[in-house]
Amino acid sequence: MKSPITGKPMQLMKTLQKITYRGEVFEILYYSYVCQDTQEQYTTDELDELNIAQVQLQYKEKDVLEPVQK
Repeated sequence: MKSPITGKPMQLMKTLQKITYRGEVFEILYYSYVCQDTQEQYTTDELDELNIAQVQLQYKEKDVLEPVQK
């Protein structure tokens, strides 16, 4: 992907980030492109879907692993 500001190719990066989802915090590998000149981060629709899917998967796994309270 090219930077919309400089027109130069950007590097795909992954960083640990905490995302709040349904009132709970989950840590994911957040994927984004970073402009080397401006340090601005950008995502595509596909990267957004990947990032959200990670959070949703952790939420579902947590829900399965927690015992049901009566």
